[in-house]
Amino acid sequence: MLTPKKNGTSHEMKQPDIVDSFVGAKVRFRRRSIGMSQSQLAERIGVTFQQVQKYEKGTNRIGAGRLFKIAQELEVPLQFFYDGIKTLEKAQHEVTPDDILDAHGDLIAFMATSEAMELCRIYLSIPNDYSRKALIRLAKSLSSDETEAEG
Repeated sequence: MLTPKKNGTSHEMKQPDIVDSFVGAKVRFRRRSIGMSQSQLAERIGVTFQQVQKYEKGTNRIGAGRLFKIAQELEVPLQFFYDGIKTLEKAQHEVTPDDILDAHGDLIAFMATSEAMELCRIYLSIPNDYSRKALIRLAKSLSSDETEAEG
């Protein structure tokens, strides 16, 4: 979300800092990947869920102590939030899943989607190894069918 910045008689909208947006996107990615809600994270770090939303969008900067708490609750090292930032040095917009894709590759971008989260939950709920392997074979088969249909 953009915040108004008064500049003389005109009003400009100030964009979130690219580093704040990137770190926020990494918080959102990790929180979602472990199945934690914004409310759960907020409670654990002592803020409101609205504040977590602002952190994740990059509209509010995360202080060092708070980021340390977030890293502890999300069970990642602090460096996790900055890995890949070099590729975004020239970006002039809010960080999107595509930006994370550029910085980290296909897997992380995919894992940031709700479909990936659902697929992982389903996979993990399958009770036996044989059935999980059958799902993998099915996915490979469907992928091959798509590739052959395009060619």
